Amino acid sequence: MIRKIVTICASALVAGCVSFSGARLEPCASLAEVEKAMGKPAETVKGPNGDTLLYYSRMPDGRANFLATIGSDGKLRGEVEPLLTRKSVAAVKVGMEAKQVRELLGPPSKSSRKTVTVAMDSVVRDVWEYPWIDVSEMRLLYLQFAADGKLMERQDGLDYVADKSKSMP
Repeated sequence: MIRKIVTICASALVAGCVSFSGARLEPCASLAEVEKAMGKPAETVKGPNGDTLLYYSRMPDGRANFLATIGSDGKLRGEVEPLLTRKSVAAVKVGMEAKQVRELLGPPSKSSRKTVTVAMDSVVRDVWEYPWIDVSEMRLLYLQFAADGKLMERQDGLDYVADKSKSMP
């Protein structure tokens, strides 16, 4: 039952321009309307063309990130976009810059610096975690970045801890 509810909620969020509070945001909504409906963004980034990118995270409890692009006129460009989708997760490739990944997926749920063993050597990596939902599957995406900010390893799999209905193989 809970899995069905999660699936329905995830589908509703992906299907339209929906805020966390449930209010619809139409293109050309003002910055104030976006902030009233969505709340305070987890991260704000100035775009190269004068746009302001507002990243909204529904983590750690949720499994979604959204992007609202505000034009230089202070109005919402297009719709609020879901970021943690099958297409965007598949677009993350080894060799990408951390900045590119963050623009594509939004801020991670967790980030940490860990020492890992690679080919018998210990190296320090920044590790980002993204819990996300693919249809009805709860998934976890782990990304390891080298000191220079390049993505060195990506792992995407079922989240067996969160989804008790799935059993370990």
